[in-house]
Amino acid sequence: MSLRQKSLLITVLLLIALVLLLSLLVRTLLLGDYAALQAQDTRANLQRALNALQRAANEFAINANDYGRWDNSVDFVQTLDPEYVESDIPDETFVAFAVNTMIFTDGAGQVVFSKSVDLLEETPVETPAALLAYVSGTPALNRHADNSSRTAGFALLPTGPALLVSVPIRASDDSGPLAGALVWIRLLDAQQIAVLSEITQLALDLRALNDAQLPDDFRAAASALASQPSYVQTLPGERSAAYGLLNDFNGAPAFILRVDTPNSIYAQGDSSSWTFIGALLAAGVFTVVVAALMLDWLVLRRLASLSADLRAITESQSLSARVTVAGQDELATLGTDINQMLATLERGQNELRAAKEAAEQSNRVKSAFLANMSHELRTPLNAIMGFLTLMMMNGKLDSKDAYRAQRAHANSERLLNTINDILDISRIEAGRLQIVPSAVSVRDVVESVRTQIDVLADEKQLKLETSVQAHVPPLIESDSEALTKIITNLLSNGIKFTERGSVTLTIDATPAKLIIAVQDTGIGIPPHMRDLIFESFRQVDESSTRAYGGTGLGLTIVQSLCTALGGSIRVESEVGVGSTFIVTLPLQILRQEVA
Repeated sequence: MSLRQKSLLITVLLLIALVLLLSLLVRTLLLGDYAALQAQDTRANLQRALNALQRAANEFAINANDYGRWDNSVDFVQTLDPEYVESDIPDETFVAFAVNTMIFTDGAGQVVFSKSVDLLEETPVETPAALLAYVSGTPALNRHADNSSRTAGFALLPTGPALLVSVPIRASDDSGPLAGALVWIRLLDAQQIAVLSEITQLALDLRALNDAQLPDDFRAAASALASQPSYVQTLPGERSAAYGLLNDFNGAPAFILRVDTPNSIYAQGDSSSWTFIGALLAAGVFTVVVAALMLDWLVLRRLASLSADLRAITESQSLSARVTVAGQDELATLGTDINQMLATLERGQNELRAAKEAAEQSNRVKSAFLANMSHELRTPLNAIMGFLTLMMMNGKLDSKDAYRAQRAHANSERLLNTINDILDISRIEAGRLQIVPSAVSVRDVVESVRTQIDVLADEKQLKLETSVQAHVPPLIESDSEALTKIITNLLSNGIKFTERGSVTLTIDATPAKLIIAVQDTGIGIPPHMRDLIFESFRQVDESSTRAYGGTGLGLTIVQSLCTALGGSIRVESEVGVGSTFIVTLPLQILRQEVA
């Protein structure tokens, strides 16, 4: 694509970006304000509804208190005179005050009379037994301490949500003892909610907080209201809803009130935002066209020249080349900076090449030194071990000299193992580690290793256990020497760091893997050291190196051998309890079995 085409593409992209950016800004900022106003209006409607409910509750309590503070009510509780029911609390009274149920209790809190009226049919109905039981079982409703006592508020009754008030029954002049309690109950059913909706000119919905069939929006509101006084969300159909909690007469949250409001404010903001975007779009088209022309004239042509120089340098792969610098503006500065960067990269490349060559030479010298040193040490050491073996086999040594010869032979063998470890590490680092697959009997390898390791375990009086599961194949395809070194090093490592207890070798197999696990009851490994123990010359800590000896190469060799065999090793450990090393070898190493 040519620079001019790129310029045109940039112009179009800038125009698109401008439109999207302006739309985003306008829709975000402007509509955000309108959304906030809409939410504020919705919350105000919620507060209106809550205030209306509170006014209804206050009026309900005042009317109930008038009947509680009445000599006729005192006489009725004591005599249950039917005349009181007919003349003082007829059905019309229930309808007039929107009372579904009146319950009278005596001074002991026992229900002595109740009456319920169907406000829609304006006919008496039987008071539900569950409602009577609720009042009888609620001391705050069936008895009062003094004339000023009152229980009022909302409640989730067995019959559903309700507004209730309980006042003491006493004489009109507040003299004498309390005769009992008068409980008024107004069910907040669909009829009452419809009345409140008509009064407030708002769409109201009241639900119990513990309703098992609570709609999803109410459930979301319940979660939100746990940390805020009100919650607003958008509903389908261009409406918003505000939610608020209603506490029961005990002060505990019991209901959620929802107020639906048309999104008229937000709709007006939406219309205004699109008008504003249209005006900005026209101005944006003009601005982008002019900017594209200036960009092509002042920038793109010079960038094309700079790009051509860089492309030539890339193709030549020569850091000694430089770009052409013309002018004294920012593009010229960019060209100068690019040339400085190329010079820095050139110097760095030369230094890196020299450092790499020096490191490779140093590594070759080190590997050669280790190999020569190992060879020079092994020759006399093998001779020493041979003479010691002949001395012990001669049988002419007394017990003290025989013990000394045995200790010298053991230390020589330990030194030989250390030399072998160093030689193995040098081979690994030099990349000369070779894996020679052959038919290997896992059980023979375990038996051979155990013969060598038993002596170490007996010296520390440790219990050495080995187990090869029955479904491990008799013969597998692997490197016998590598497998032997893995098992030997893991068992030696376990015995070295275990003072008492046991070291257990378990070999298992799946259709895809051979699993070797060595578990000990030793000192364990701290979490921060579990990755470091696989590094050369590293053990758990310095004190462990002094106390337990060793070069710290065993686990490094094991990990390298596992990697060479296509497997892996991991460790599970707890300080003071012990460690488990788990080696996993993949299927491709073990696929063929020799019959």
